[in-house]
Amino acid sequence: MQVAIVTGSGIRVGKAIAEKLAAHNYHVICHGNQSFEAVKQLAISIQENGGSAEAVQADLAEIEGVRRLGQTIVERYSELSLLVNNAGVYENCAFADITLGAYRKMQAINLDAPFFLSQALLPALRKAKGTIVNITDSSVARAYANHSHYFVSKAVLYCLDFQYFREFVLLTHGQSNRRRPTDHFPMIVSPAPGDQCYHSHLHLILVGDFFHFLRLYPE
Repeated sequence: MQVAIVTGSGIRVGKAIAEKLAAHNYHVICHGNQSFEAVKQLAISIQENGGSAEAVQADLAEIEGVRRLGQTIVERYSELSLLVNNAGVYENCAFADITLGAYRKMQAINLDAPFFLSQALLPALRKAKGTIVNITDSSVARAYANHSHYFVSKAVLYCLDFQYFREFVLLTHGQSNRRRPTDHFPMIVSPAPGDQCYHSHLHLILVGDFFHFLRLYPE
């Protein structure tokens, strides 16, 4: 059975992704922090419906929390097929009022955590020829007012997708480091009925029945 971890999987997009992965026969590591009670209920629900899941808690605002989460996963699983960096924070605040603390927390959860968790899990991902998915925001190119620190974090995360492509696809296969990735498609995940539908750009991902992952090391 393939193993996947979805950060921030207690609600909305993260929950929908975790449920879909479980339905497609993944063992899903459901992560949460403030929403951990919802994450535990999600794991129970997946199990009751015949799927395989577990719940883990970690504070991704702290680098030690990120490192402990990565260490816990690699100690339990030598191979990891999928990492979905979904956890994030979103705050409405005028540029003039954003404090250093608020800015740093936004970057820590939305950018630093995906960066360093991906790094920590890379050996297990390589063994499984796995995939990293970063949840960014379709509005990065047309950011709106009062969300400066949020869009800074998502824009840099968007750039990280290109870096993954160059390091894990092009260089692995001896291709030019100057080539730009072209297989970029938007994906829509519909959470539970009654919830708002969220639109996110998933880079290096093709959309299919659910989604077909382009591997870090293509066949």
